This record gives sequence, structure tokens and C-alpha cells, in this order.
Amino acid sequence: MFVPLEKVTFAGPIKHYADKNTDSGRTVDRHFCDICGSPIYGLAKEGLPGQALVRIALFNDFKTSPPKPGAELYTKDRWVWDEPIQDAQQVPTTM
Repeated sequence: MFVPLEKVTFAGPIKHYADKNTDSGRTVDRHFCDICGSPIYGLAKEGLPGQALVRIALFNDFKTSPPKPGAELYTKDRWVWDEPIQDAQQVPTTM
């Protein structure tokens, strides 16, 4: 889920690395838990400045009542049995 970066706060040790091997060719800063290695969020400063792509499945509140997605990425790779999310922007690759 895309969240304004200024609203993103976490407690606990987080590490990150600059991933330069991306489909868009742009660097993505990937942030993850220093203890278990779970991905937490990514920053694509060139493509989506000021936005964090937060992995919402990590948070209990979102598991029972997730927000409706505004966009689906990599729809070109969608399984034939998987239907598009109604009213969500359909993006063939990445933004």
C-alpha cells in the first residue's frame, strides 16, 4: 500500500539496502526487519517521490480490514483465473 513517507514510523531495528536490479531500472531502497528479515517497505524515490510502499500483510489491523487497493501492479503476469480488482488502476509492470 502506498503511504506518504512522512506518515511512516516504525519501532525496532530496521535495515535497508539500495536495490539497483529492478524492472524499472530505477533504484529502490528496500527496508526490512533487522531481527527476522521480513520486508517492511520500499522507497522508489525517482518513480514515486514522497511515497512508501508498505507491506500491509505484516500488520494485524490490515489482515481483518484491509484498505481497498487503488492500483494493481504487474497485471501482465496475472494468473488467468485471477480477476482484476474493481475500480483499481491496472498497471502492466511497475510505476
